[in-house]
Amino acid sequence: RKYGFILSGGIDSSSILGIAKKELNVEPYSFSLDIPDQRFNENNEIKEILEFHNMEKNFIKVTSSNTKDILFNELLQQDEPLPTPNFILHNILASQINDKGIKVVLNGVGGDEILLGYHDHFLYHLFNLEQDNSKLFNNELFYWEKNQKRTEALYKKFKIYLKSNLSNFNPDFLARSQGYDYLSLVKNLNLDTFNKYFKSFKNSGKVLDKQINDISSLTIPHSVKMDDTCYLSHAVETRQPFLDYRLINLCLSMPSRYKIKKGIGKFILRQAV
Repeated sequence: RKYGFILSGGIDSSSILGIAKKELNVEPYSFSLDIPDQRFNENNEIKEILEFHNMEKNFIKVTSSNTKDILFNELLQQDEPLPTPNFILHNILASQINDKGIKVVLNGVGGDEILLGYHDHFLYHLFNLEQDNSKLFNNELFYWEKNQKRTEALYKKFKIYLKSNLSNFNPDFLARSQGYDYLSLVKNLNLDTFNKYFKSFKNSGKVLDKQINDISSLTIPHSVKMDDTCYLSHAVETRQPFLDYRLINLCLSMPSRYKIKKGIGKFILRQAV
């Protein structure tokens, strides 16, 4: 029997596929998106992974035509506003997976949240090192600037942000926004307005609190709901091995220095695989 795996060019989905194939002797069948925008196209990395595992390439083209054809029905399917348009891509994937007769597909959702893969996580990690007077701080700051192509000025702005009460209403300072300053969105609103209309988060500046916010409120609930809605509407079930509660507990219990090292996120996962 073939098992379905959603494969991008990143470490998370490729780890799931690699462990299944090499350690569990699973015969995987991969599904990858061929995205026309070269900023987001990961075809070269995906091909390298597939060649390493001696697997056939299976790319699904994303075009203006197939996006337009599904968009209206998929908006109705979701039944609520979404924080990302990724549901369009997932529905294109889900349709093809169903056409292949595969009913269960694994993905890499959760790897960033539990193993510190987002740009915000580096900032919280650096802040915690500095607060603890850790001898690792200067070294990690240097490698963060070098490997993540960031500046110390951005880190200083993050510290100012943390000291403002606004950080309790949006713990994602950077997310994947390429450095957009969220403070500009809320500078004309006062805290009374925030308290009345916006959900607040526990945000002590600790990277562990940030992870818990991601897992419980910020990213994982949206990702899992989107998975359920998109794939189940095509009679396909998605599973997220990184969200096994035992793995979550293990990763949350680890010191962050095992997860970020020399400006590289998910370090222990990279070492393991």
